[in-house]
Amino acid sequence: MTTTAAPHERGLNLNSLAPILRSSPEYGALVDALGGGAKDGPRAARGRAQTSSESVPFFISALAADLGAPALIVVPKPEEARRLYEALRAWAADPSRVHHFPETETLPFERLATDARAAQTRVRVLKALSQADESAPPVVVASALSIAQRTLDRDSFEFARQTVRVGDVLDVEDTLEGCRRMGYAFGSAVYAPGSVSRRGGIIDIFPVGAEYPARIELWGNEVDSLRTFDPATQRSVEMIDSIEIIPANETLPAMTDRDDLDSQLARIDVSNCEPEHRERVREEISLLLDGHDVEDLNMYAGFFNRGTLADYAPPNALAAALRPDESEEAARENEERVRALRDAKERRGELPRGFPSFHAGWDEIAARMS
Repeated sequence: MTTTAAPHERGLNLNSLAPILRSSPEYGALVDALGGGAKDGPRAARGRAQTSSESVPFFISALAADLGAPALIVVPKPEEARRLYEALRAWAADPSRVHHFPETETLPFERLATDARAAQTRVRVLKALSQADESAPPVVVASALSIAQRTLDRDSFEFARQTVRVGDVLDVEDTLEGCRRMGYAFGSAVYAPGSVSRRGGIIDIFPVGAEYPARIELWGNEVDSLRTFDPATQRSVEMIDSIEIIPANETLPAMTDRDDLDSQLARIDVSNCEPEHRERVREEISLLLDGHDVEDLNMYAGFFNRGTLADYAPPNALAAALRPDESEEAARENEERVRALRDAKERRGELPRGFPSFHAGWDEIAARMS
């Protein structure tokens, strides 16, 4: 069997090769223009660099390290994003800093189940980018398609997330309701991220992004202890002081402002729909307005997913597009596919007029990244 070592395992790590790149006047000018070394990281400036495709991972790794700020890298195609993500992890001194923001396989206006794993991966990236550690800023790779797929808006994300600490006094019902609103599934036990279970004075929760679930043991309403445990054996892993709970999904009707939802739904015109589709949509809209979930929630994702990945990048982040013309072309092709799909469904009477898509256009993406 033949094995191939990663760059840092072969001794070809960033520390040994970076001085070669940094000796280039053009590279130094780019870093200076972007504010390299400044306390607040990159400043509002634009730059363009040209390098071979083979050196892109090394170049991005060096630039992100020299700027000392989070980086959001957009590439034209999904497969390129995955390859670049793997290559950046190979170059990185700390691979856990490198994140891939994947696409969901869900099409707009389709009654298809959401890919829970992809959605939770995307939520984990939102967390990493929004609370970037200054000592180890994240590098996020996204395709033009994945960044075009809207997500939970940042205000709702920040409002929903909560930290539970030993000694806290909880309103247990409010805490559990908050988990429900964040998309957590309730059951008799927790085995996967995004699940919650309660048995008397014990709440088990598997927060999205956590390695293990946590057990909250209450004394009355006070958090008496917190510990992580192995869901397969139920054995304790370690005692902890706190846990952070973040949303378990991107599409969260319960987190949407009710007046805003009423206003959006009021603009829906079902007059073009066939009777069976008209009645189904009316019934599901009624359920949503009453605060209930619907089975085909993805159909309505455009009403609730109002943010983009770019909204989560801090002001000092490096935002870069690899082959920007191709990224724009890929995004505009996606816009056209979404438009054609909407038009076809409206003509067939399957989709009411006025349905929003959960896909953002390239102009909006570019504006939010600038």
